[in-house]
Amino acid sequence: ADGKLGLCSVNPGTNEHTSNASWCQMTGYSAEEWRSQDDPWPQRVHPEDRERTVAALQALVDGRVQALDHDVEYRFLTKAGDWRWFAARARVVERDACGRTTRIVGRTLDITAHKRVRQFLQETQAAAAVGGWELDLRTGTLSWTDETYALFETTREAFAPSMEATFPLYDAAYHPQMQAVVDAAIARGEPFDIAVECRTFKGRRVWLRLIGKAEVVAGRTVRLYGAKQDITELRRVDAALKQSEAQLRAMASNAPDWLALLDLDLRILFVNRGFRRLVPEAIIGVDSVS
Repeated sequence: ADGKLGLCSVNPGTNEHTSNASWCQMTGYSAEEWRSQDDPWPQRVHPEDRERTVAALQALVDGRVQALDHDVEYRFLTKAGDWRWFAARARVVERDACGRTTRIVGRTLDITAHKRVRQFLQETQAAAAVGGWELDLRTGTLSWTDETYALFETTREAFAPSMEATFPLYDAAYHPQMQAVVDAAIARGEPFDIAVECRTFKGRRVWLRLIGKAEVVAGRTVRLYGAKQDITELRRVDAALKQSEAQLRAMASNAPDWLALLDLDLRILFVNRGFRRLVPEAIIGVDSVS
């Protein structure tokens, strides 16, 4: 049923319903079964979605709006007992002489597969500390996924992302680099992958990897999108490894004994000071056997 488009109409006054074959396949009910039930739609909407979904329909019935021009997403209980995600739009097409709504037509799209993929991506993003972002250059709208809000330790209710509001969250030292890669992406469609330091809304300093790509239509960049990944721990581990390596190298270099490091092909990678007193430093990279 994924991707099927159901069409239906209803007279709110008489509760008469008509629907096409796709709607019947999506819900599992025959046209006769659907017509024989008294107000069958609301009682099959998921309890968590019912209030807002019914309220959207009621606005059409009451004449407060002429159409629902945005998708109303809700879960629907099919005859087989499965919850399916639907996205619906509707419009009033007939009113009587008193202005009462006598016919509403609507289209419903099964978006269950889309919802499942989106949930999977959110779960995997959360596990990897990766969030998504999108900048619509036609409207200037910046959008974040739920995990991006989590990376900045805030919520959709508490913060509305925009370029002006988001830029100050990053350390000022990285602003020129960030502006340069964004300008290049817009002007020439160039992708970017940089590491920057920022602060969360709780004041915690973190390192983020910023990945961006451009969508170009007819030679014009219309959208930037990408990911933000928390790499704070990765940088901490990398710094610790580099420090440990430097300490070991310093100890080896100053050791009184002769020390040499060879790879699996017996090439000399490193010799300490004691060893260099006997052989030239040019032997680095040379086969030790020769």
